[in-house]
Amino acid sequence: MGGVRLQGANISSAQFPAATDLSNCDLRDCVMDGADIGGVTLEGARLNGASLVGANLTDVEAAAADFRGCNLSQVDLRAAILGGADFRSAKLTQANLRGTDLGCCHGDEERREKHLSGPYASSSSVACLSGADLTGADLQQAHLGTVDLSFANLTRAILGDDDNMTTDLSGANLHGANLTRAKFRGGLFPKFGGGLFRYKSYLSGANFTNANWADALDVNLDILLTSGAIGIGTGSPNA
Repeated sequence: MGGVRLQGANISSAQFPAATDLSNCDLRDCVMDGADIGGVTLEGARLNGASLVGANLTDVEAAAADFRGCNLSQVDLRAAILGGADFRSAKLTQANLRGTDLGCCHGDEERREKHLSGPYASSSSVACLSGADLTGADLQQAHLGTVDLSFANLTRAILGDDDNMTTDLSGANLHGANLTRAKFRGGLFPKFGGGLFRYKSYLSGANFTNANWADALDVNLDILLTSGAIGIGTGSPNA
């Protein structure tokens, strides 16, 4: 089915067999609410403007897929591979992204090898969620890496247990977010090159008001306090 055009189709509650190949398909403006797309390949697919409210996308392989402006509220994206996918201005309220890989198949060498040798190997290795609405989203154990969350709405979102988080949170709204066990290696302190200015810029304008910092790891309070982030001090991260 790769490359098929289904633009604007209503396939709500449809069930796709696992391993169905929808790579490069035109699914723009489709209504796929409640659809079961678990295990499907969506590499390079265009889903901008589509509605997938409550859909099952567990284990999908969607490298370089276009989800811009997509409604993914309450979608299940657990264990999905989303390296290079574009979620700018997408709505992911109450979405389940536990264990989702927004980088490049961390911890799964077989899938990583497939991704790196596939047609989208030259695409950006990380997803873009700039301006996305992730209100209440569960991002525990999601591999964020250097994903762009600038100006995203992470109100009441849950983040934690990513071992290599160098995420851009500039201008993001983390009001009331739960950062329990979050590991901000490189994102809130300089582990890699680039100097303090670069890492402070990742947080410029981010709103951490009422964020829960319980047991957050590797947080440099000095950088937080001078980064231009808002609401630091509520819940006091460990220095």
